[in-house]
Amino acid sequence: MAMKSALLWSALQTGTRLALSFISIKVTAVYLGPAGLAVTAQFSAFLSLLHGTLGNAVQTGVVKMTAQIPVQSGPDDRYAALWSTAMKLALLLAGLAGLAVAAASVPLASWLLKDPAYWPAMVLGGVTLPLVLAGTVLVGAVNGLQQIGLVGLIGTGAALVGALAFIPLCYAFGVAGGLAGTALAYSGLFFVAILCVRRTRSVRARDFLAAWDRPAAAALVAFFPMLLVHSIFTPLPGILIRDMLAGSYGLASAGQWQAAVRLSDMFTLVLTTALSMYLMPHLSAAEGRRFNRELALATLQVTALTATGCTAIYLLRDLVIAIVFTPEFTPVRELLPWILVGDVLKMAAWPLQMALVIKLRGAWYIGNILGMGTVFVGLTWFWLPSMGAQAATIAYAVANGLCLLSLLVAYRESWHELRSKTV
Repeated sequence: MAMKSALLWSALQTGTRLALSFISIKVTAVYLGPAGLAVTAQFSAFLSLLHGTLGNAVQTGVVKMTAQIPVQSGPDDRYAALWSTAMKLALLLAGLAGLAVAAASVPLASWLLKDPAYWPAMVLGGVTLPLVLAGTVLVGAVNGLQQIGLVGLIGTGAALVGALAFIPLCYAFGVAGGLAGTALAYSGLFFVAILCVRRTRSVRARDFLAAWDRPAAAALVAFFPMLLVHSIFTPLPGILIRDMLAGSYGLASAGQWQAAVRLSDMFTLVLTTALSMYLMPHLSAAEGRRFNRELALATLQVTALTATGCTAIYLLRDLVIAIVFTPEFTPVRELLPWILVGDVLKMAAWPLQMALVIKLRGAWYIGNILGMGTVFVGLTWFWLPSMGAQAATIAYAVANGLCLLSLLVAYRESWHELRSKTV
């Protein structure tokens, strides 16, 4: 398996997701406007935070630990011990969190969505949580086995199901439909994963029904401190900044900033998907000098690809904005350049962040995530009165630049190894 193969599968998968995302954004822009886009984006960010807080650590642990099990000619009972424990842990966490979200649906809707009438969307998000987390465990098992094609197939199918849930509901019921569609879109991952996993003999249904394994559970829990911080403090700055923009300049301003973010997200999705599919299991199975060299090469490749793509988006920004949005979103043109600079820096840091997780370097990882989020929100708050929405874009670039610098220090041995191999 090579990075090129992962990028190819990621491109095929993400091509579908990009097309569907363009349609979804267009539908949202036309039928909901900037204010509606801001509300649905806020809800989507909340669900991402919730799913990530509970599921990222379990999924990452499954990928890494599965990749470290030596490949056998047939099914291995060690897979069953790991996967069944991960599934039970995920469902337990999801059930408890889902009940909490449903119970607090009214105040959550009032705070995040600025209208308590949207409480049913919060309840739906809580109810579908077990399905989402069960799907992430299934995908983690397949990814750990390094079955890149199957991971890509699941991602593509989940994107199609999500669009089929979101677009009709948004068109028919406005903002309320968009919120319901957002919650249902995430749960589609489980059903697609079930259908796709049945096609491989490497993953059996009974592998998820074995007894609880305490060593496996302890190993999975070791990932929680890092990825809990990641899951909360990665989407949280966006939630806070949208809230600041909405409070200072109105929901329309928050929606225009979100539109610029969505455009950049559509492109970086290709690379983050490829890295998730390829780099986590690949680096998990590598040790010593090979690990350092692979990490350095992946960082250089991802940075070059991101810079090329962001340059193309910048040159074509007027055309892209005209196609995707409505005239109400014209200010996106001025917001996009600094976000693209931030994207290059963010993607350069992505492999290095993943390496910290693999090596369980929790202090570096947690400090990096907390520092990046604090700088992002703090600079936005400081510059907001004088710069408006542009404050958030410049703060994004600065925060990602500082994040990258700290990670280069954390993994400076990788660059020494790469240089020694090329001299």
